[in-house]
Amino acid sequence: MSMGVAALLCLVLSVGFSGGPGAVSDTAASGISSLQEQIRITKAKTAALPTVDDAKRALTGSLTAAGQVAKLQNDYRYRPDET
Repeated sequence: MSMGVAALLCLVLSVGFSGGPGAVSDTAASGISSLQEQIRITKAKTAALPTVDDAKRALTGSLTAAGQVAKLQNDYRYRPDET
């Protein structure tokens, strides 16, 4: 019986001196805080992204402008010389 009590006392003392579960808890809390900050940043960046409709509108505008530029280039290329 006294051996069991001594073993239990040693266990309690070793947990108390080593920081025990508290040290793991502090590390986990730090990791959780870091992950929460990463989630917050990701949500903010995601909210700043354009919507699908915005992207389609921009693409349509770009394609229209590209077509106009190509037409102007072709018109200039086949323009008769004025010499």
